[in-house]
Amino acid sequence: MASSGSFLPIGVAAGMALIVVTCLHPQWLLVVCVAMSSLTGRTGLGIGYWELLASALIARWMFLVPFRGNLFGEITAKFTFICVGGFTMILLYHGIPAFLGIGESTGRRPAVLAVASLGLAYLLLAGKLDTSKLKWLPWVGLIPGLVAAGFDFINLAIPAALPITYYLYTDQNFEIIAQYVGGNVGLLRIAGLRELGLGVALLSLTYFACQRQGNFRMMAIQIAGTLTGVLFAAIAGYRTYIAQIALGTIIAAYHRSKATLTLLCLCMVLGTASLIYVQNEIAELPLPVQRALSFLPGDWDWRTKSAADGGIEWRKQLRDYYFARIFPDSWLLGRGLTYDERTQAMTWMQSQEDLNIEYFVMLQNYHSGLVSALDYVGVVGTIFLIIGSLRALWNALLILRDRANGAPWHIWTALLFVTASPPFWYTGFFDRAFPFLVMGMVLLELARQEIAAKIRSKAESDDAQGRPESTIFSIS
Repeated sequence: MASSGSFLPIGVAAGMALIVVTCLHPQWLLVVCVAMSSLTGRTGLGIGYWELLASALIARWMFLVPFRGNLFGEITAKFTFICVGGFTMILLYHGIPAFLGIGESTGRRPAVLAVASLGLAYLLLAGKLDTSKLKWLPWVGLIPGLVAAGFDFINLAIPAALPITYYLYTDQNFEIIAQYVGGNVGLLRIAGLRELGLGVALLSLTYFACQRQGNFRMMAIQIAGTLTGVLFAAIAGYRTYIAQIALGTIIAAYHRSKATLTLLCLCMVLGTASLIYVQNEIAELPLPVQRALSFLPGDWDWRTKSAADGGIEWRKQLRDYYFARIFPDSWLLGRGLTYDERTQAMTWMQSQEDLNIEYFVMLQNYHSGLVSALDYVGVVGTIFLIIGSLRALWNALLILRDRANGAPWHIWTALLFVTASPPFWYTGFFDRAFPFLVMGMVLLELARQEIAAKIRSKAESDDAQGRPESTIFSIS
């Protein structure tokens, strides 16, 4: 059982930080909180940045906002709230004993994460928070990429800074950590640069999709921004992020017009063929770029092909290990968080060990969203998660189908969720993606409601003027 003294520094630091962020403007606090849902790093004291922001919003509503009306309000998307509550309550079931220092589990974060997620989901779906500043979400969405890339470049430029930066942001690039302790990492990739590339590309694609008039100067800037995002993801060496941007580009082009989609697909094919030609006939591309493109036919460096193929086999070994040794004993509700991340990760950093299967199993990093969800919340929680994700994808498709009423933040949220969902289920991490999944489901409900309200307003205006009612967007 954990001693009460071990909670003291965490409680003091969290309390002081909570006071500071609670005093911020609540509308901007919400926007930053939503944007930070994809940045799941914590301080060395175990305080999650996203949980801190979400807790500040909840605390502000509870203590600083005058109470009006029904406490529970009217949750307008009960189905989504039930899905979110389903897998969140299972996480809370595992997290409360750990938080109190009871039982075998040592991870206290799930209890805080679950309460913050469910509380913020309720406040948003019950209309308790002012969402007027969400229009800035595409721009504020660059923050996670800037933070992650900034720490990566600091650690590369000043390797001795890694133990210090780790206590500021625990979700460090494990390949840089391995290089720091002398492990065998093979081809080093800059993980933070992929996040920044995705953020830049989604920002550009959002406004590209929303623009209707032939402003060729703005279109050129948006295309250049998207290509910059692709370049960052390629230099980082992550093909899944290139695939995300490519999928986002196709969706954004379709949202704009079918002619734009055809032209853009042709440009993507020609651009890819050009890169393959350069690699085969002119000059070798940088190794991380080759690794990102090695799934395509071409004369790639054997090290990049081996690293990419090895990653596929390695993830299969992780999945096989889980289903053979862990799943049979915890299949119904999972195990929750079963490790003290700070202690285990820092111990590994100091032990000079290579990255191996046992290490990632110990940290429950299975590189598979499905496997990690099963390990944390079991079959029951995973079913709630799948149903909620399908509902969110349906909302996203309805939003993207409507070419007349969507605001930029609606399009940005839909693009992000649609493009991030396939990689999550194949190579993702449940604990890291948890805030993003909850916020994605909730925000897509809000976006759909805003569009439906806008259409109803137009329909009422049309009825008053004797024009036929628009039926483009279903509000059922």
